[in-house]
Amino acid sequence: MIGVALLLPSEALAQKKKKPIDKEKSAPAEKKDYETLIKLKEAKVKVVDLDDAAKVVTVRLEYQHYQLKKGAESKMNLSQSEKNDYHHIMTYKHWTPAHRAQRLQEFYTHLQKKYANLFDVKTDRKDFDLDAIDKIVVRWKELPTEYDEKGNVKEYTPKELKERRGKDSKVPGYSAEWADLRVGQEVQVYVTTPKKKAKTTTKEPAKDKKDEPVKDKKDEPAKDKKDDSAKIDNKVGEKGGSDTPNEPNLAAVRMIVILSDAATPPDKKGKKKNP
Repeated sequence: MIGVALLLPSEALAQKKKKPIDKEKSAPAEKKDYETLIKLKEAKVKVVDLDDAAKVVTVRLEYQHYQLKKGAESKMNLSQSEKNDYHHIMTYKHWTPAHRAQRLQEFYTHLQKKYANLFDVKTDRKDFDLDAIDKIVVRWKELPTEYDEKGNVKEYTPKELKERRGKDSKVPGYSAEWADLRVGQEVQVYVTTPKKKAKTTTKEPAKDKKDEPVKDKKDEPAKDKKDDSAKIDNKVGEKGGSDTPNEPNLAAVRMIVILSDAATPPDKKGKKKNP
């Protein structure tokens, strides 16, 4: 049911920067979740982990879905049309489990409007590992608060704001960098299908014929044609490269817009430190 639930978003390796921010109950996203996220193209999420060396950001998507309360079926006064729809959803043999779950969620959404008191709104969370593309764009929706030497909030001039926006008018907000990302931030991610990594091949160094001993053809055993065919097969396999290349994650992120900064501890004067 995650495939449909993602359509109802809540408002709400190398060295890593920090451990996950909290103990919220969440689960790793599955392949179908990534496919749904790519179809959405963008989502409001929370940064829960960062891998700077591998350029991977782990984000948590919070979403809501309806769940029928226990024993609520007996309290429903379904019309014959609704009964037929439910029977068709549960018995049609040519649907995949994901498709059946989607239709069932749509059916529950319809009933929720009619029997709101018989449904609970459940909040679930999924964690996604997203590879950053080579030319990842990072932006601030609003510039972070900065302080001058006296501890006063810095005011940006119109010229500074224009410079921070940059020349590309198609991207939102103000310029930022990957280093500005922090665990705990709320961000808007713009996702895409990742590019497949090329297979790596390992070539043996060429042997110098001068170093090889001269063999007498009379001493060589007769060649078996089967052995030759096996060698040919091996060579074909070598040209194809490794069968287990390092695969990328199931989704990539092309742009991240920082919506709100992570909470920073105040300094001794009671003011927040610069991020």
